[in-house]
Amino acid sequence: MSDMIVSDNALPAEYAALQSYADAGWAANSRRDRTEKRLNSSMTKIQEFYDAVMPQLASILDYLESYPLKEMPGQQQNLLNLIYSVADVRNSVESFGEVAPDDCWDTRRLIIRDPFIAT
Repeated sequence: MSDMIVSDNALPAEYAALQSYADAGWAANSRRDRTEKRLNSSMTKIQEFYDAVMPQLASILDYLESYPLKEMPGQQQNLLNLIYSVADVRNSVESFGEVAPDDCWDTRRLIIRDPFIAT
């Protein structure tokens, strides 16, 4: 047995440089938890996360493409969850320039019931 401790948020070795973001909660399993992470983060932290992941996005998507979505192994699922978080913060970074606009409905009220969309 190895002495190495593996985090529940562990990412594939190829993406170890992003591990601190997974450990900080950006690889949460549920959409609701990822949304809460965004809403409870400063714009500085959101921008830092976005800037770290975006340059690797194409590589990550190519890497994940070989895994079946419904049978994604743990580390790969964590990486996919990280990408889901990037999608969640995208508007904050690219459109709003703030965590959530004051004149917008609260995204926590959105309940997704489609079984094909990750929760």
